[in-house]
Amino acid sequence: MSTRAANSIRAVYEHPYMVRLCHWLTAISLTLMIGSGIEIFRAFPSFSTKIPENDIADIPSWLGVGGWLGGALQLHYTFM
Repeated sequence: MSTRAANSIRAVYEHPYMVRLCHWLTAISLTLMIGSGIEIFRAFPSFSTKIPENDIADIPSWLGVGGWLGGALQLHYTFM
């Protein structure tokens, strides 16, 4: 490769900045929605009388976001 060709190489982005920004905002929002949804589910895992009130799934606490039911609901509605 000649030195002229080596000096003319530059990065070309496939998508404009706005598309990349919206992509990462969506990725962050979905991550927080899933985490807060897990925390909401952990707070009350059965939503009707048809399902007995015991743990349907044993989800670890570190997967939840929000710390408590009220915080998880606020995060969930904010990023919705």
